[in-house]
Amino acid sequence: MKRATIMSAPLNALIVVAALTIVAAVPATAAEYYKSAGGMAIYVGVVPAAMVQGHASEHPESTIHGGTPAWGEQNHLIVALFDRASGKRIHDAKVRATLFDTRQPGKRLAGPHKELEPMLVGSAATYGNYFNMPAPAPYRIELEVLRPGKSQITKASFEYRPPL
Repeated sequence: MKRATIMSAPLNALIVVAALTIVAAVPATAAEYYKSAGGMAIYVGVVPAAMVQGHASEHPESTIHGGTPAWGEQNHLIVALFDRASGKRIHDAKVRATLFDTRQPGKRLAGPHKELEPMLVGSAATYGNYFNMPAPAPYRIELEVLRPGKSQITKASFEYRPPL
């Protein structure tokens, strides 16, 4: 399975700072970005795609998920999965996300579901992909996770409010 690897330490630090800034800027609790379902701890984060745009072509960040889409207000959805029993990261799941504008229930944005691709941030296994999220709409992120050896898909839903 192909994994995108983000290796730049300064970029990793910048992404963490940006994510913390975004979370701090919105009226949300940490609990809104964490769910426990199907024996997993599921964490989500959303980072502006501009954080990885503009890198030189030799940087892995410039080609992650096929490159940053040039249209709309792109954001990078990042999901981290942990096994609740062992506390270990899950690196071999299939993860799919659907984004909904909560002002228009049932209406999907950015086309059909998107597969979240496995990637490494430093040495930490995560999953991600780009989504168009025009501000200031609140969004519902619906995840479907299928772990190897399991027949049941685990579903989790998160509310996300972009900073104003």
